[in-house]
Amino acid sequence: MEYVDDAILLTVAKAGKGTLVLEVLTANHGRQRCVSALKGGDQPTLLPGSFLSIKCVGDDLGKPVQAELLRITGGLIINSDQDIALAALTSSKDLLVSLVPIQEPVPAIFEAMTGLMTSLVNEDHRWPYHYAMLEFALLAEAGYLEGVRRCMSAFRHGDAIYVSPRTGAFVTREEGGVFIDKLIPLPGFLLGGKNTNLPAVRQGFALTATLLQRFALKGDDQALPQTRAILEAALEQVTSLPAEPAVATPMEDAETRRRRMEAMRPLMVASAGSGQ
Repeated sequence: MEYVDDAILLTVAKAGKGTLVLEVLTANHGRQRCVSALKGGDQPTLLPGSFLSIKCVGDDLGKPVQAELLRITGGLIINSDQDIALAALTSSKDLLVSLVPIQEPVPAIFEAMTGLMTSLVNEDHRWPYHYAMLEFALLAEAGYLEGVRRCMSAFRHGDAIYVSPRTGAFVTREEGGVFIDKLIPLPGFLLGGKNTNLPAVRQGFALTATLLQRFALKGDDQALPQTRAILEAALEQVTSLPAEPAVATPMEDAETRRRRMEAMRPLMVASAGSGQ
């Protein structure tokens, strides 16, 4: 197995002299554990949430792959005043570990994670929206949202969508019938709607928490990450949600991304202690 891919850095640790152990979420190859050798005593400046381009070589047995870092951008500078960013990254990483097996491609989750990390790095204050979208993507990818695709047509035609707290199934207003008062309304932004006001995002936050606890997290992982409580408390203090940028950056298609990464020069790493 050999490939070049975009990735988001989840964790990094030293493993002996001259070696880093990375856990990353890649665009096309899922969550990966990688081993990266440091060259000439230099070490890259790696911050949690960094966007990477990596070249990986390894097997398909779930063992860590050898990774060469081609590019590093962004990253979260964590201090006591930015615990929301650290909590969001840690909570996201814990849910990924619980719900997404190693080396299982999850492009929708990567896209949602990219939105969250970009929001946190840019400090645009839209992290609650992006975090709820990430949890919803995790639920959908793990197969715990029955009928979401079936309901999309009705949603696009203006129908409200509800979720059964007993089964997790999606239903339309008509299908809910006399039980409609027992169902949980689904905020439209989770299905791609434009209503991303603060009450809707808070409702989405509560809904994804309920569904994760009832259906997705099992056994020792049945509790939500402890760091999620920090996000819930922070969301209570939010008074408004900034508007979505007027023009979104288009996602690259796979072939454009491949050509761009193949053309990159090897990463110029910063020497230890340089502070760059």
